[in-house]
Amino acid sequence: MGEYTLSDLNGTASMPGEKRSGGVHISHGAAFILVLLAVCLAVLVGLVVHLVSPGQVVCKCETPSVATPPLGPEELRTRCVELAGNGDRKLCDTCSKTTTAATTTAAMTTSATIPTTTPAPVINYRLPTAIKPFHYVLELQPEIYGDNSSLFTFSGTVSIVINVTQATSNVTLHKKDLMINNDSLSLRPNDNLSDRGPSIVNTSYDEVREFYVLHLDDDLQPGRSYVLGMSFYAKMRTDGVGLYLSSYKADSNETIYLATTLFGAIHARKAFPCFDEPALKATFDVTLVRKTTTGRNYRTLSNTEAVSSEIRGNYTADTFATTPVMSTYLLAFIICDFEQLENTTSNITYRTLARPNAIQHAVRAQRYGMDLFDWFEETFDPDYPITKLDNIAIPDFIYGAIENWGLVTYRELLLYEEGVSSVGHDAWVAEIISHEISHQWFGNLVSPKWWWWVWLTESFASFFQFLAVGTLYPERRSIEQFTVQSMHAAMYVDGVQTSHPMTNDVESNAEVEGSFDTITYTKGACVIGMMRCIMGHDLFIRGLNLYLKRHQYGVAEHKDLFNALTEQSVAEGTPINMTEIFEPWVTQMNYPLVTVKVTGPGTIKVRQERYLNNMSSNTTGDTAPFGYKWTIPITIATSSNYSNLNKVYSYNDFAWLVTTEEEKNISDPIIPDPSEENSWVVVNGQQWGYYRVNYEERNWMALIKQLETDHTVFLPVTRAQIVSDAWSLHDAGVLEIGIALRTHSFLKNEIDYVPWLAFSAHSRYLTTLERTQYYGAIREFMKVTVKKTYNHYRMNVQTDTVPIDVYQTARGANYACLYGLQECADDALRVYRELMKDPVNNRMNPDLTRFVPCNAIRYGGMAEWNFAYNRYKDQSPSEVDGFHWLNALSCTPQPWLLQRLLDMTLDNTTVRSSDALDNLYSVAGNAADKVITWNFVKNNFMTLHNKFGQGELSRLIGYMAYFYNTGYFLNELQSLANTTMAEEYQTTFQEAIKTTQDNLDWLEKYGDDVKEWLTEQGFAEYLL
Repeated sequence: MGEYTLSDLNGTASMPGEKRSGGVHISHGAAFILVLLAVCLAVLVGLVVHLVSPGQVVCKCETPSVATPPLGPEELRTRCVELAGNGDRKLCDTCSKTTTAATTTAAMTTSATIPTTTPAPVINYRLPTAIKPFHYVLELQPEIYGDNSSLFTFSGTVSIVINVTQATSNVTLHKKDLMINNDSLSLRPNDNLSDRGPSIVNTSYDEVREFYVLHLDDDLQPGRSYVLGMSFYAKMRTDGVGLYLSSYKADSNETIYLATTLFGAIHARKAFPCFDEPALKATFDVTLVRKTTTGRNYRTLSNTEAVSSEIRGNYTADTFATTPVMSTYLLAFIICDFEQLENTTSNITYRTLARPNAIQHAVRAQRYGMDLFDWFEETFDPDYPITKLDNIAIPDFIYGAIENWGLVTYRELLLYEEGVSSVGHDAWVAEIISHEISHQWFGNLVSPKWWWWVWLTESFASFFQFLAVGTLYPERRSIEQFTVQSMHAAMYVDGVQTSHPMTNDVESNAEVEGSFDTITYTKGACVIGMMRCIMGHDLFIRGLNLYLKRHQYGVAEHKDLFNALTEQSVAEGTPINMTEIFEPWVTQMNYPLVTVKVTGPGTIKVRQERYLNNMSSNTTGDTAPFGYKWTIPITIATSSNYSNLNKVYSYNDFAWLVTTEEEKNISDPIIPDPSEENSWVVVNGQQWGYYRVNYEERNWMALIKQLETDHTVFLPVTRAQIVSDAWSLHDAGVLEIGIALRTHSFLKNEIDYVPWLAFSAHSRYLTTLERTQYYGAIREFMKVTVKKTYNHYRMNVQTDTVPIDVYQTARGANYACLYGLQECADDALRVYRELMKDPVNNRMNPDLTRFVPCNAIRYGGMAEWNFAYNRYKDQSPSEVDGFHWLNALSCTPQPWLLQRLLDMTLDNTTVRSSDALDNLYSVAGNAADKVITWNFVKNNFMTLHNKFGQGELSRLIGYMAYFYNTGYFLNELQSLANTTMAEEYQTTFQEAIKTTQDNLDWLEKYGDDVKEWLTEQGFAEYLL
């Protein structure tokens, strides 16, 4: 499920204090968190979690002929004392009868005389195990025709062949927001025996667990199969899940509707009654009914190819081939008038579909998709089992994509428009397609046994999306980007005591949806990469193929994966106990810090401990299966043998620090004598290991010396690792800031994107030092530091420039212009004024649009500002470039223009209401004048409260405080917090005050260290 959001399609994250100059804009909350944490995320993951109170127990009774009476709190306590997790007890036998039970899954009790406090009930969200679905026959008919979408509905019928594994007097399955036609309910044996079987006597519904329970007058018999049937209907949903309504505008401006689905992870039950758990797999015969008299060429799509059609008056019913054995969350049903691109590749039909007025932008996705499908088909066994793979761009899709078997659905970002879309957009298209094709094996062919093991799908897809793209298009250096963008960000997220293991105990619906997060996607991908490195690529792939073949059309948990990998290694004569190595990595949260000390020629001592972002955290009472110890692969490169940085490792090449060892000595002849001047060791230099490394001060300084002397001795990813580890360890309270600062000194000779990205993720101090006595020296330091990389790339972006060079072009230009490098200012004005002279013939490269307008306005005048404003007004609200032009307006250093822009926020005729909050964030991030934005918010506080709401205004204030570093702002925050209108914002202001105080404390604590470092760098004349 590619449900991570796009934080930046340019592959670059905004620098602290920098105008966001690239990509698709993310939400304000996500933007604030990213800036606040100074984490460069390429892809973030997250779903909105709707919390369900564990004590909320709702039981409704239904019968075929009697309406369900409303149940009050007292009735719930007395009538629904049992929510039977094993499904063998009848729930709410009658609606007029009080039921009691000695043992319950969820019970509420009352006492007439003695108040009692009962613990929150433990609710079993799993379906009973007495029944397994075998085959569904499903028909759906959405009514999506006409002008009044509020009247749109769908209806359907379903027959489910169920197999009984143990005697039970009820049938329990899922449904949500569906009306069941009680007269249609049927249950009959699916064999030739003459008995009619048990009858349905009544039904009940558990709203918390979304269980629909059919109560029987006798037991279903184990070993037999039955057919359960019913019809149902519902309103077409508009919330983007289940079977829902989507639309687009035709060229005539007519609204065209389509019906589409999103079932992962728990939403199939909103389209039809089903056994909606990943392990309850079955086959499906699907029929979709479409209207044929609309004047539009409506078609139907599902997981398999259509095999027959039946005309039913004004409708046609299309029936599809029987699916493979599959989970409900992987089904997909679409009725639309979309067009397609179609080719044959690897013996299947491969298609990309889009609305008719956008199909021309699907060419790139079709080309990438065929290349990637061929790679996966050649790499993995068994073969892809369906005759086609459709990929469709949906106009309003809430995830990045979802991997429905044979019919993958995407956001319209799947579409790439030549001359408009950026190279970052191009990279996203390739990577998201790779992610979803990977799922056709990892997740679809083999599914998680329960959502505890969802990482067995998402972690593999997240890793292979980069590996496949990097293999097919090596110039993109996808794995290196993954390490710096994704691994480093995941390590920050995983460095807190509230993180969770990859194999995570989730049960409720809210917990299930919340499990699709950074740990599942990105940490999991890092651990998968570590597995591949330890085993070696070829052995790893053969082990995965054993796993896939053994569990095809079934389910797995992590021990099944480890067993298959171990067995394959044993069979090939290199026994590797993958369970012993990786059980600690998937069952414990966080990760290790490895501290390295050179103890003599040929010997280092390594010690492991649990890493936390705050290493002084109180961990008393924290427990873990292995006591927060891991089995850690150790690789070593040294000043006397740095060729190991390029080595392709296999299992026998590693040294090991195991779970039973806190520390140990490791011998290797390449380790130099520590008395040798500037000799160094580097551990985990390729950064396949998911851990941080600390060294003694002597070794840190030797690494820094090597970076300054010849940084190319280290791989780009190693240079990024040194920067990331040093700054993370400083932030955690382990390493002196002087060492961390000095890891940035070599960047004046660096032109590679990967180390620069690591720098950007750890450059908050640049913002903290604004408007301080150190800022003049910092400004000169940055001009010197960025000069080489800027002059290497300038603003020369061509259609054939590889993405990673485009990213560094943007990063270098933003830093260079922000800190006053004259060449950058001249280039930005030149390119921008060429556009101003002839916007038709001098069209700007779309990747330059992300940063040239901002920097031209920074050094230009009123004409440049007005041109950008007019371009913003000419953009439609749906166009991505509209944000870039609005964002550029806030780059002006002129206070009066910033004030005008802020005032325009309150005028919907000058700044669209949908852009108003974006505009405030942009101006607030401008280094020119923080007081202007603060005064605007203070003077318009209630107006902004009424316009945006408390939540959004709170996040804005928190973002603004990130830049505050003076006593003036501390006093201003406290004064506003004490006013009547801020009564509801006390938590917000206390957090903002703390952020500001933290900035002041940082300056007080580290000011002398910064001054010493800047003096050492040659900028003493700019210091007091």
